[in-house]
Amino acid sequence: PYLLVGSYFGLLVYDYRQNKIVRQVFFRPADLSSVCHAIQADSDGTIWVSSNQGLVRLNTDFSVMQEYNRGNGLSFSEFNPGCSMADPDGRLYFGGMDGITVFYPRLIKKSTYSPRPVITSLFVNSKPYVLNQHPDLVQQLTLSH
Repeated sequence: PYLLVGSYFGLLVYDYRQNKIVRQVFFRPADLSSVCHAIQADSDGTIWVSSNQGLVRLNTDFSVMQEYNRGNGLSFSEFNPGCSMADPDGRLYFGGMDGITVFYPRLIKKSTYSPRPVITSLFVNSKPYVLNQHPDLVQQLTLSH
């Protein structure tokens, strides 16, 4: 009973029965863009939204499950308004500034890999702290303050 409307201010969820917008979904913090260019549902009912900063995967209650951009697999992140479709095989297509992104949503698995942090430099009171070895190799550091 919902109509999903893409806007410059996120995704609007309109409920026919209540005759009103019941939810506004922002993909990013308020100071960043939540432009919604196109909306597609996959065969599992998951909602996919293209924006000017990548793709957003929403679950059936319209909360953000995952964002996809150049940092985690997309070849480009700026999509065009109204450029999307789903084919009978379950593939989703989203058109953008640099081509078309095509994928099978059911084949996308959430990565559990989390890279180990690496300390590349150390500053104390805004000044470089000189060490005898690479900062990432230091096991313990005592600072006077």
